[in-house]
Amino acid sequence: MRKKLFIGICLLQLITVLFIFTKHEYVKKTGTRYKLEVTVYDPYDIFRGNYVRLDLTQNFVKTSSDDSLQDQNNYSKNGKYIKNRKNAKVYLVLSDEMPSKIIDITEKKPKKDYIKGNLWNPYGKEEGYYFRTDLKRYYGTPKRSLEAEKKLRENKKAYINIYVSGDTVIIDSLEIGKEVF
Repeated sequence: MRKKLFIGICLLQLITVLFIFTKHEYVKKTGTRYKLEVTVYDPYDIFRGNYVRLDLTQNFVKTSSDDSLQDQNNYSKNGKYIKNRKNAKVYLVLSDEMPSKIIDITEKKPKKDYIKGNLWNPYGKEEGYYFRTDLKRYYGTPKRSLEAEKKLRENKKAYINIYVSGDTVIIDSLEIGKEVF
């Protein structure tokens, strides 16, 4: 009985590790590739390891009139903000052009490819919203992370290549100038 339990636990661990790797490869093979512009810096953090911090350069999007947050939520009488909506879960719709942009924001799951995000500041302009995403870190070797930071000091634009398949988003690579990290 103990031998079967031990074998079962070992198989469960192996299956879990294989699932993680195969899901990543499946999304890369079946998903759609998008390229988003980012600002990058390399913070020093001994607990998180070597990574590059990412921030999308686009953090505001105007909403469309048919399927947007403006049509779905409770606005104040002046239409300037959504009550109690800060950090609300939203879908950010991606454009098909390269480099891609976020073209709409909605609470309903869109038919086009999207990434998940949160409303950042629901106050202010009534024609659009500020948002945040979970695309925050790109892990690499210490040498490559430092090389990326040096390239960025030369005022080159940076992009991340992501693959999107359903709800799953994978950061594939970081591009600075013509160099891929």
